[in-house]
Amino acid sequence: RSSESCVVYINGQYWGVYEIREKVNDPDYTDYYYGQKEEDLDILKNWGSLTVQYGSQADWVDLFNYITTNNMAVQSNFDAAADRINMQSLIDYMVLNTWAVNSDWINWNSMWWRGNGTPNVKWKYINWDMDNTFDLGQNYSGWPTTGCNPDPCGLDANFGNSQASEGHINIFNKLMANNGFKSMFANRYATLTQSYLSCPFAIGFLDSMINVITPEMPGQIARWGGTFNQWESNVEDIRQFILCRCAMINQAVVDCYGVSGPYPIMVDVAPALSGNVQWDNNLMSTYPNTNTYFGSVTAN
Repeated sequence: RSSESCVVYINGQYWGVYEIREKVNDPDYTDYYYGQKEEDLDILKNWGSLTVQYGSQADWVDLFNYITTNNMAVQSNFDAAADRINMQSLIDYMVLNTWAVNSDWINWNSMWWRGNGTPNVKWKYINWDMDNTFDLGQNYSGWPTTGCNPDPCGLDANFGNSQASEGHINIFNKLMANNGFKSMFANRYATLTQSYLSCPFAIGFLDSMINVITPEMPGQIARWGGTFNQWESNVEDIRQFILCRCAMINQAVVDCYGVSGPYPIMVDVAPALSGNVQWDNNLMSTYPNTNTYFGSVTAN
């Protein structure tokens, strides 16, 4: 979702730093981006229990039962599931939340949706209320630790045998029996941890946000309490978490998912500017391209 920092005044009184964000679980949002109006939507969310915000849970329960009771290593079974759920969305959802160690997730603050309009939209995931990440807040989900070093599969023991309302890891683990899905997941994890979830990008993005709101922090503190030094210390905690996560995540992926490496791979185009290379769904934009990818998987 798009967002922008702002300063809020209520009846002329300074109210501090807020964010303006798109509301993703709203028909205005789905209509604008996907052409899906209110009557087209099934939007489900779990916050301690399942809430059907729009539509019905019937198709989701049916899909959950199909995936968890059939062998996804059989390509026809996988293809039938892929016709109903956006695999890229599921993969990105798992990567982001396990990388950031979201400790208020699955049993809380999980949301997913589909659109029944024309054309329809397969089941997709929504990131919602992610303030309990980066070792911030309580451990509602039951990670072994909310520090920077748990394995990305650290919630399997808690949610690996759940019902449809909390069964996202069940779905993911069943799909991992399919070699194509496993390869797509491993390649996507490698791509993201070298781009948007890499330390250079993530730290740079954090700093860009901090630079925007720093001038307002004295007013924010005067309005709501705390100290500037305390705020700077909290920001530094996030920075150190990211640096630590970057340093350990590759080995953790290997340990969790039965892949090897990662290994450096160099891709070039000759003659220059004569074409582009796409590694699974990830288009390489610069050449020669030297990145690292996990082994024991394939790439298309």
